[in-house]
Amino acid sequence: MFGWAVTLLGYAAATMMLAPVVLAGRTWSYRYPRAALVGWLVSLGTGVAALVASLGLLIARTLSVAAAPTRTGEARDSTVVANVAIFVLSWVLCAAVGGLISLALYRAVPLLRSNHRVRRSLAEHYLQHGALCLVAGTPVVIAPGTSSVAMTIPGNGGLIVVSSELIAALTAPELGAIVAHEDAHRRHGHFLLMELACVHRLCVPAFPSARAFERSIAVLIELAADDHAARRCGRRTTAAALSRVGRLREDESFTLRAARLV
Repeated sequence: MFGWAVTLLGYAAATMMLAPVVLAGRTWSYRYPRAALVGWLVSLGTGVAALVASLGLLIARTLSVAAAPTRTGEARDSTVVANVAIFVLSWVLCAAVGGLISLALYRAVPLLRSNHRVRRSLAEHYLQHGALCLVAGTPVVIAPGTSSVAMTIPGNGGLIVVSSELIAALTAPELGAIVAHEDAHRRHGHFLLMELACVHRLCVPAFPSARAFERSIAVLIELAADDHAARRCGRRTTAAALSRVGRLREDESFTLRAARLV
């Protein structure tokens, strides 16, 4: 039982520390962003399950050692020493796992609450000052202003916001592609993936690769949304829309994303 607990704990640690190495900055993940995101979620889910299972096994082993009857005879001393060692090590590992969980909650909960307040404030602002309309069958809030904004505000089903300047700069098919991109964020709960990546980073703050991994997840989410828009509106239309937005924002990353689709 103790050996299984240590094995599961090692697997949980491996999924947490090796995921950035496997996914971050890899060519195949940028080519297949959806598969990379699904693979990360599977490894994360199995890692959390292994962590919980190892904690349960350690507690069970500790209780069984504490309740074990004392032997008599020549093997008594060696058995007592082994049981005491297992008992102490089990509690040390339990404390380590509990400390990791407590650290993650201590760091993540205030940040997630702050993000929730900011999102709610943004949604209220745009609903108050914007105009709600349908673009390609999708509800969109048109925000007045001179900046080229297109974004999804999560919460309560999600709110897609597009600035009036961006609408004026795009053709109707290009606008449909941008809205389809934002609709992918709304439908697929991409903000939850970003929050998971943030919690992942907070769990292993000592590893520099964790922050790079969080940035990689953000890029993969954008690429997955690009692919969703390309399936709905066509690859060339989506690429043209991304290129135009990139020129408006003077952001070369949009040009690179557009080149990936053609």
